[in-house]
Amino acid sequence: MEKTYQLDQREAVMLNQLDQERTQVLAVIGALSLDMEQARKNLDTVAERQRAFIRQALSIRDVDRYENAKTANGTLIVTLPDERGPEAKPFKMTNGSANNPIEMTKE
Repeated sequence: MEKTYQLDQREAVMLNQLDQERTQVLAVIGALSLDMEQARKNLDTVAERQRAFIRQALSIRDVDRYENAKTANGTLIVTLPDERGPEAKPFKMTNGSANNPIEMTKE
């Protein structure tokens, strides 16, 4: 069973104030959401500019191939791929002396 009660004038004023507060809070949430969206876009833009800076800095240094690059404390840190050309020979594990039981030698 459902029953309806009429609010008196004082209650109606309080309810109206609560509705206005809710509307204002929802407006603030909407504005903050727009600000967050803009902040994310700005962050993406700055990140792309940083990547472009790193690519340019590597290009100036004639680094064409790299696996990873970042900046830290005013330095450019680059991970280069392993060079495996015809002159690079694999290491082979051999038995060594009693003082150095395993040695790595190039074939």
